[in-house]
Amino acid sequence: MKDSDSISEGKLLSLMQSARLKQKMGNIVGAINAYKQIIDTNPACVEAYTELARIFLENDKFEEARQLSEKALQIDEKNPEANFIAGVLCYILGNFEKALQHYEIVRSQDGLDTSLAVNIGLCYEAMGNFTETVKFFRFAINEGVSNWHIYEALAQAYHSLGEFDEEIAALEQAIKVFKKEGKLYTLAGRAHLERGNIALAGIRLERAAKLLPDDIETRRLFGRFLFETSQYSRAEKEMRWVVAHEPWNQENWLIYIKSKAALGKYSQALKLLEEVTSQFVEKTPELEKFIAELKEKAKNVSEHSTDESA
Repeated sequence: MKDSDSISEGKLLSLMQSARLKQKMGNIVGAINAYKQIIDTNPACVEAYTELARIFLENDKFEEARQLSEKALQIDEKNPEANFIAGVLCYILGNFEKALQHYEIVRSQDGLDTSLAVNIGLCYEAMGNFTETVKFFRFAINEGVSNWHIYEALAQAYHSLGEFDEEIAALEQAIKVFKKEGKLYTLAGRAHLERGNIALAGIRLERAAKLLPDDIETRRLFGRFLFETSQYSRAEKEMRWVVAHEPWNQENWLIYIKSKAALGKYSQALKLLEEVTSQFVEKTPELEKFIAELKEKAKNVSEHSTDESA
């Protein structure tokens, strides 16, 4: 090797270190300029393209990131970092099959790690291939992924596959790791409710309601739990809040109205049902039967004045 080559390599290394230091210290503009200087003077430096592309990617400048990753791939089509960035960009643009092609190149070069497994799993999730989704998300979790959303996505994938016991197991595992993430308790409550594990559903939804007091899904599920456990007064109160915040969901109205009917407020339930069927709830044969039952009960039962209060 010639001395001039050694000096050139040394200078390149120095410039790369300078660019990385600027980025680490938050001087993004300085880092970008430094990488551009490297590319101008060393157009075959793949690392300069990929590291600059990642800066643009992290700052949502996708077109700039795409151009740089393509240039890096022209120099080295098997470069793992360039393929990873290209895969991320393809995913963002909705080209999941192409993203997987890039990720498979990364996998063939560097093997499978947590980050890559998550990204591959997200592609399969977007494509509706939940069997593969489970496989890669489970790998990431076994490797100690620290993002609770991966547990959430794994549970949803199991739910889509109809593997409800596995869904519950994944959520219960997640709760042990992420004790303060209310969404996980909500999903666990839903899963237990759907499997008929009423007591466990109540425990999880009580906790979820404390962590997420203004979350509509949590409070809807909690209201449903209260109704199914014959706690009609609490269910009515809970669902009154829910319908006020999500009036377009017919499930909310039906639980609310059924809670009133269970408390003997037949006339009030009937009046409310007739009002909402014109706006939010589609009339079905089952609902028509419910209306007829309410009319009959309202006719035969004289409600106490306090039962008629809102």
